[in-house]
Amino acid sequence: MQRHRRSVYLKISLLAASVVAALLLAGCGGGDAASEDTSTTVPPAPTTTAATVPARPFGDLVGTTLTATEETPEEVKNGLELHIPMVVAFYVTGGTDDDVVLDNLDKLALRFSDVDFYTFDYKAPAAYGDLAGQLHVDYPPQVAFVDASGVIQGVTSGYADEGTLSQLVANIR
Repeated sequence: MQRHRRSVYLKISLLAASVVAALLLAGCGGGDAASEDTSTTVPPAPTTTAATVPARPFGDLVGTTLTATEETPEEVKNGLELHIPMVVAFYVTGGTDDDVVLDNLDKLALRFSDVDFYTFDYKAPAAYGDLAGQLHVDYPPQVAFVDASGVIQGVTSGYADEGTLSQLVANIR
């Protein structure tokens, strides 16, 4: 009985191997030489185009110096004159993202006492003078991080979590 099983397994194995071999040979070509395309095509020469790199958000603003003018709020002027790092935030009252960002900035103000934090309601331009224009505010909440030299080191627009804001504050110290 065992001898019979071995011969059945051997026959099945040989049959399976021959089917696999036939399939492999059929997949390798097998067409006649007359129908083969022997023409060659030259690929087109590669064209060189300048790759466009997406612009960094506020890339034109980061690295520039914030300057005080007659329209700049006094507290910001004083901070710039005394070379104190500062965070300048613009918000819209009642916005969910605005509220979260302001809460996170309040927490950070307690941890970073050597940094001045200024917040301005975007709908009250008399309070912030020319700052919104200098900082290119277009989508509150927007927060600018200015180092002791007055150089803008970072800007966020829209929602920013506490960790991101904390790192940006640490970068201006």
